[in-house]
Amino acid sequence: MKHLNIYFAYLDDHKDTYKIVVPAESKKDAEKYVAGNGDIIAIKEDTEYSIHTDRLSEDLQRCGWGRTEIDIICRALEKVGLDYQSRLAAGKAWKI
Repeated sequence: MKHLNIYFAYLDDHKDTYKIVVPAESKKDAEKYVAGNGDIIAIKEDTEYSIHTDRLSEDLQRCGWGRTEIDIICRALEKVGLDYQSRLAAGKAWKI
């Protein structure tokens, strides 16, 4: 699987300004993802956001999700590098 980074895209549609979180391989891919949704003001890589898969797993279980579905979601996040441990190892998350 491809490794993803987290980007914040700031857009202006001439009525409002938006901040959108975009998981993408590169800044260029993030730009492609938001293209056509207004003028792109800026796209910045986030260096602190991460998903705690242990907490996510607990929350999904409390909401009635099955173990198989939870494992698939958490494993996919780990494989693309968006989970807390992967981002911490890459220096892109705060240690708690």
